[in-house]
Amino acid sequence: MGSPIIISLSLCLALILPSFAKVSVQLPGLGKVIGNTNTTLRTGKTFMQFRGIPYAQAPSGRNQFKAPVKRQPWSTFQATEYGRVCPQLKEFNRLPNLMTGEDREDCLSLNVFTKNLNAKQPVIFYVHGGSLKDGFASQYPPGYLLEQDIVLVVPQYRLGVFGFAGTKSYKMPGNLGFMDIMLALEWVQQHISAFGGDKSNVTVFDESSRGDLGGALLASPKTPASSFHRLITQSGSAVDTVLVNEDPIGQVQRVCRALRCTQCERIEDMETCVVNADLWNILRAGDSENYGLIVGDFYGTIPQTPAQLIGTSNIDGPTRTSFTKHDGSVVEAYLYKF
Repeated sequence: MGSPIIISLSLCLALILPSFAKVSVQLPGLGKVIGNTNTTLRTGKTFMQFRGIPYAQAPSGRNQFKAPVKRQPWSTFQATEYGRVCPQLKEFNRLPNLMTGEDREDCLSLNVFTKNLNAKQPVIFYVHGGSLKDGFASQYPPGYLLEQDIVLVVPQYRLGVFGFAGTKSYKMPGNLGFMDIMLALEWVQQHISAFGGDKSNVTVFDESSRGDLGGALLASPKTPASSFHRLITQSGSAVDTVLVNEDPIGQVQRVCRALRCTQCERIEDMETCVVNADLWNILRAGDSENYGLIVGDFYGTIPQTPAQLIGTSNIDGPTRTSFTKHDGSVVEAYLYKF
């Protein structure tokens, strides 16, 4: 009498749960990536997901506080799990295991979701929010957006001190998280066609991020005209002064003092203190700071304020601005979920 029930339950589970079948894509100049399948949340359409694909070398060691470097080729990369979260105190406190592993800063990865590898579909490039010091790609799953015939790309970028603090020098250039996003967009131009995406039809879609990183991409003279073609921004504005760090040198000095370094007056001493500090101590020292883009950064990504640059954009395409209903409720989500 028990066997039929067991068989029935097994059949039901097989019908309800996605199969997560393996699928592979060959990326010219990089190597093979192996992903798997999932289903959309409304209608149960099957889509392919390639998660945690590295687009840059680990920003650690001699690459820490440096411009992102393209990832070296691999033979086969298993893209079946989300990539490591970029260092941030909120998540590292909640999940101590994030502080372990081979390289805690090897987080510059992106996720690609698609339904058709042989199509030429519009691409949505989603830049996550989080006040430039929190957030990660796996917070934004594709279950609803993939109901449409699109390719969704969600990158991760450096945050907090590692991504947006700086002294405008070679040692701490500033705007590194912004440059990560630029490199991820370059990756899209080079490889998205292998996932059924149309590189000539890319929409940057962002939310919050203490202003509007998408708008900053629109304004920056370092953004190639071919990088993207439309912008949708939610709960942010590139011309809002909150996007700009008004006192980057003072911020690095405060972080230096919070690290209890003895010399924090000269820029060279501040840089030495921060660059040589332990990752965990840097996160704690910089947690009370607010981050923004640095005007006049070393690499010239934002030579003037975005408000001054917006009229000289390399990107010629439509822009839509909106606000996310109950945007602040993300705080409640943390309280109730954890």
